[in-house]
Amino acid sequence: MSSVYVIRSAYIVVSQAIYLFAEKSKQKKKGFDPRDTQILALWLFLNSDLNQINTECLAQISTGEGKLIIVAALAAIKNMSSSNKPTEEILKIDFTNQNADLPSFLHPFYSGDYGDGKIPKSLIELRMMNLSGIIRNKSKWFEKMQDQIIRNKWKQEALEQSSLSEKQIDYVLAELEYYNSIRDQSMEMSAVDGVWQSDELIPQDIKQSLISCVQSLENIPENEQDWHPGTNKQVLDLVHPSLFCFVNQTTRVINERNHLINLDDALKYIGLGETIDINANTSLSNSQNKRQKLQKSYSQSNTYQWIPTEFNVSKDGQVKIESYINNLHPIQHKQLYQVIENICQYFIPLFNKVLTDLIDNQNKTNRIIVDPYKWYENESSSSSSNEDHDDDNDDDNHHHRTIIQPDVGEFHMPSLTNSNIDLRGRKLQIIVKLANIILTPSNPTYPGGVWHIEGMENEHIIATGIYYYFNSNITQSDLQFRTAVCEPDYEQDDHYGVNNVYGLQNEQPLNQLLGEVITQENRCLVFPNIYQHRVAPFQLQDPTQPGQRKILVFFLVDPTIRILSTAHIPPQQSHWYCDIIRSMPVFNELPSLVVDKIMSYVDFPMTMDQAKQHREKLMNERKYFISQNNELLFERPFSLCEH
Repeated sequence: MSSVYVIRSAYIVVSQAIYLFAEKSKQKKKGFDPRDTQILALWLFLNSDLNQINTECLAQISTGEGKLIIVAALAAIKNMSSSNKPTEEILKIDFTNQNADLPSFLHPFYSGDYGDGKIPKSLIELRMMNLSGIIRNKSKWFEKMQDQIIRNKWKQEALEQSSLSEKQIDYVLAELEYYNSIRDQSMEMSAVDGVWQSDELIPQDIKQSLISCVQSLENIPENEQDWHPGTNKQVLDLVHPSLFCFVNQTTRVINERNHLINLDDALKYIGLGETIDINANTSLSNSQNKRQKLQKSYSQSNTYQWIPTEFNVSKDGQVKIESYINNLHPIQHKQLYQVIENICQYFIPLFNKVLTDLIDNQNKTNRIIVDPYKWYENESSSSSSNEDHDDDNDDDNHHHRTIIQPDVGEFHMPSLTNSNIDLRGRKLQIIVKLANIILTPSNPTYPGGVWHIEGMENEHIIATGIYYYFNSNITQSDLQFRTAVCEPDYEQDDHYGVNNVYGLQNEQPLNQLLGEVITQENRCLVFPNIYQHRVAPFQLQDPTQPGQRKILVFFLVDPTIRILSTAHIPPQQSHWYCDIIRSMPVFNELPSLVVDKIMSYVDFPMTMDQAKQHREKLMNERKYFISQNNELLFERPFSLCEH
C-alpha cells in the first residue's frame, strides 16, 4: 500500500471524526457515546501529529471513565461510507465484444420446445459409444490398437460381454483410427464425445507448486473453514464464486466506460464505486421496463452474478491474469496467482478443442440413421392391413410386429474440420474455483451430485475446465454426462417402436446418457456447458483412513460476450479491508477490538455473514433454475401424442 494512500486515508478519518464531534458540540447535542469518546481521545492521542487541531479537540473530550477500548469512536467512517448517490441506472461500462470474429456458440439457457435438443441416438449407437469409451479408457489404447492380436482380443471380449453384433464392433474398432487421428500430443477425446482430456498436461513442478500454494488456504482455523452448504461437511470451498458475488443494487461498481481495475491496484479500490441496477434500462418507459422484467427468461438472475476474472492470452499462448480473482487475495496469494496463470496456459488448447467441436457438432449426424417407417418387418403389408384400426389400438398392433433394429453402415473417416477455434491472442473472462472433497471414517461416502449445467445465463459459461490435481484414498470417481434430445420421428402412437429403438418412453424425460469420464489424479478435463453433468458417488478406499479429492476449476465465459468482472467491481471482502486498516501506521497501535469495531461502523464492503446470506439466496435461486432447466429442457416429457 502506498504511503500517499495511507496518509490520505488517515487524514480523511481524523478530519471526519473531529468534524462530526465538533458539529454536535456546537449544537449542544450529545456527540459520541461516552465510550466512543474514550476511543476517539485515545486514537487522536496516538495520532496527534497528523493534525494540529487534534490537541484542541482532546481538551474538549471527557475521558474520565478510562481508556479501555470497547467501542470505536470513528462513527465518521459510516458517514464516509454511506453513498449519497442514487443507484445508477445507466450502465456506462463498455461491454463491446472483443472477439467478434468468433461464431456464436450453443448454450443451454432456453426453454425446450418441439424439435429442440440433439437428434436422439439409437440404443445400439449408445452401446457402441460405451464400448468405444471402455477401450479408450485403457492406458496407451492408441498404441495397443495397432497390435492386431490385441484388437482381436478386444473384439472377442465385446462379442462375449455385449449385445453388439460383429459388424457394430468392427465399426467401433475402425473408428478408433479417427479418435487416434485427432489426438494432439497428450490431449484426446474422452470416453464422451465433445469432452476432451489429458493426463500429462500439467508438469509435475507446477502441480507441486499448486499443492504447496493451496496449503495456505487449507491450513486455517477450523472456525474459518468454509464448508459448502448442504454437503454434510464434505466439500470444503477454498475459492468459490458464490461467496461475495455481485449483488444488484448492493455491490459497488466502477461505472466508467474505460476505467478498469488492474490486479496490482485492486485493493486501493475497496469502497469506491457506485451501486447500479443491472436490470434498469432508462431508454424504456416505466411500463415497458416492467413488461421487460416480467418477460425475463427463467435462466437469468435479476439479483446475482458470479464475478469472472480478466485473463489475457497472448498470441503465443502465454496467460496473464489482469484483474483479481474473487475470494483470492492478490497480495497474500500472489504466488498462487502465478501458478493459476501457468495452469490456465496449458488449458487453453483443451478449450480450443472443445469450442471447435461445439461448432462442428451442430451439424454432425449420428452414426446410425433411423427411419421409423422401416423398423418393422413386412412394413408395407403390416401398414396396409392396419390402416383401418382405431388409434386406441395402435400401440397394441405395434406390439405384434417384429422390430428390425436400425444398423450402422461402414465406417468412413470424417473430413477435417474447417472451423478451428483459437483463443490465443484474445482477452477472456474466466471464473476460478478451488475446492476439496474430504471423506473421513465417520463420514466415508460422497453421495454424488445432481444433474446440472454451470451458472445461469448471467454468467454465460460456455465450457468448464477441471484439473484433478490430488486424489487420496478414494474409490474411482466419475463425472457423468447427459444431453437433451428432441422428439424423434415415429409412427402415430408407436410407443413400442420408440422404446425399443431409442429407449424413450411416453411421458418420460427427453434426455440420453452420453457416458462418464474417470476423474483420476492428474487428469485435465474440459467439457461444453450444453451437457448436464454430475459427480457419481464414491467412497473411502480404506475405510479406516481419511481421503480427499482436490480440484481447480476454470469456468470459461462465452468469449463472444462480456459481463461484469473484477475489472469493474472493487473487492467486497471486509476482512481484506480490515487488513489494510490494520496495516496503516495510524491504526496498527490500536488493539484488534478497536479495529473490529471500527469496521462494524462501515457499511461497505461486505461482511462474511452478509456474503453467506447472499450465497444462500443465490443457491436457492439456482436450485429453482436447475429445476426449471430440467422441467423445460433436460427432463421435459416426451409426448407421443403431439403429432
